[in-house]
Amino acid sequence: MVKRLVFIPYLLEHDEFNFNAGKINYKPAEIKKILTLSSIIFLNNLNLLEQILERDDIYIQRTMINWLKDYSLSITFGQMPTEFSYLDELNQKPILYVNTQEDIDSFKQVVLNLLSILIEKCENKIIDDHLEILPIKNSYEMLSNHMGKQEYQAFAYCINHNFQIITEDSIFNMLFDVMKFNKTFISNSLILVEEIMNYEELRDLKIDLFKKSYSEVIDTNYLQNLLAYMNSDDVLKLHPQEIELVKISNSYGWLESIKQYYNNKFSRKYVKVKLPTHNLLDFNIEKILLILEGNSK
Repeated sequence: MVKRLVFIPYLLEHDEFNFNAGKINYKPAEIKKILTLSSIIFLNNLNLLEQILERDDIYIQRTMINWLKDYSLSITFGQMPTEFSYLDELNQKPILYVNTQEDIDSFKQVVLNLLSILIEKCENKIIDDHLEILPIKNSYEMLSNHMGKQEYQAFAYCINHNFQIITEDSIFNMLFDVMKFNKTFISNSLILVEEIMNYEELRDLKIDLFKKSYSEVIDTNYLQNLLAYMNSDDVLKLHPQEIELVKISNSYGWLESIKQYYNNKFSRKYVKVKLPTHNLLDFNIEKILLILEGNSK
């Protein structure tokens, strides 16, 4: 729990480490959502947390609030998180986050400020999750020690009450896979940002996060929108930042079906009697392939 307070900001500042935050899955506002600590820290680091907490469908955990309160009262040198800059150099050992009382006081104020924001914005949207358990025998004993007690409570509450989990923690994705739960009920927090940013701001944020090795920043609906555009207009008219999104979708492997369509149509292996003719989509695929080829050099 403690390490998340500093590890997520560290990841956002160091693009050499992958930040696998899982997929984007949209759910309507009628579906209530649990905002877990990892997403709270992530959004706070982006200066977007307070706006997100204004949403009526966003809830936070009582167990998390209690933990933050208890932790804020017990912050001493021995209770400080690990400082992750040791990862910058090979074979270096972790060190404590602070060295002085001033550092401790400063970090304590960060925790108190976060706690204050959560209580102020979500006073009436705090779920009582401390007694939640999964309908699986011995699940608490099996899972809580591995994923964390607070994370287990969020997971159980989500399953029991049909909430969606908003998290940047990949452990939830693994559990949804293993237990065959509906994975549309888990998403990273980028699904919450669209309503508070215009399109250009959101696009630039996604590109910036991708450069910081955060994934995923776009959802599979992007490919449908791209195909619709490619069937109606010239891709070379796209803004340079839009081309960056195309490159991102390619890095996720989402353009493979388009490439396969093109190869099947124009490969001699599939030509029978009549030579295929190009349509607008085909010309646009060729242009995208050239862009991607130039990007790989």
